[in-house]
Parts: sequence; C-alpha cells; structure tokens
Amino acid sequence: MEQITEGVNNLGIADSSNKKNRIQVSNTKKPLFFYVNLAKRYMQQHNEVELSALGMAIATVVTIAEILKNNGLAVEKRITTSAVDINESGGRPVQKAKIEIVLGKSENFDELMAAATAEIEDGPFAAISSTQFSHRGADVTVDKINIFSDRLNGFCGMSLPTIMLAKAAELG
Repeated sequence: MEQITEGVNNLGIADSSNKKNRIQVSNTKKPLFFYVNLAKRYMQQHNEVELSALGMAIATVVTIAEILKNNGLAVEKRITTSAVDINESGGRPVQKAKIEIVLGKSENFDELMAAATAEIEDGPFAAISSTQFSHRGADVTVDKINIFSDRLNGFCGMSLPTIMLAKAAELG
C-alpha cells in the first residue's frame, strides 16, 4: 500500500484549482492583452504559466501563447486537449473542448522584460510628464491637457486621442 501511495505522490498529480500559475481565459470578460500581460507577470513569478480555456475561448489562448512565443518571451512546454462535461442550467451535460498550454520562460526572458521596462521609462513621453511646453504662444502643462481631455470626454463622450484620430482620418 505504501508503494502505491508513494507512486501516486511521485506522479505530481495536484488539485488543479490550487495552481497559482494558472490563467483561465475567457473570450468575453477581458481584452486579449490583459491576459498577455498577466501571463508575463506569472512567468516572472513562477517561471512558467498554464493557460486554460473551454470552447470558443480556445482561439484566444492559442493567440496569447503565439504572441508570447513570437516575441521571444516564452517556450512551449506542453499542450493538452480534452473534452469535458459541462452542466448548463440544470440540463443534461454538454461536452466542450478544453485546452491547456503550459509556457515557460525563454532563455532571454529577463533581458527582454528589462529592455521593455527601460523603453517605457525612457520613451518619448517620459520628459513630458514633468515639463511645460508652448503651443500657439500659450504655456501648456500636461495637467492642463489632462483636465481638458477629461472635460472634453464628459462633454461629448469621446476622449482627446479618439477625437485626434478621427480628425486625422478625416484629413487623411
């Protein structure tokens, strides 16, 4: 009996609900890059991430994995597919497709993440946050632009960047 218990323990079977590095992806609740950024954070903390989805969300999980792999951040460790029975609103069980993709950190994950952080901190808008500039003879600070943008958003329901993009397309 001890040998059987030891064998089961050595298999590494764990309760899947207790996994700290599992992301259950939905294609209706959060935007795609929410999951991409969350997966990056999980890989920083746990060295790997497990992406899981059912049904129509499978395409979203595959897209997330491909984005991370194509950017050189992740390597594919395991892909598992299966069918699971889901009881919907008290009716009979319905089978849904399920996918689990386990991704690990790439060899240069830490360097790529450090470079991305440095690019954000030293990017083209880094100096604007604390400086004042002149536009058509008037001194304008970022705070004034943000207040104007908030008021404009409240007035017409569109943000300043949205209006600027619309105007650029109109001129375009």
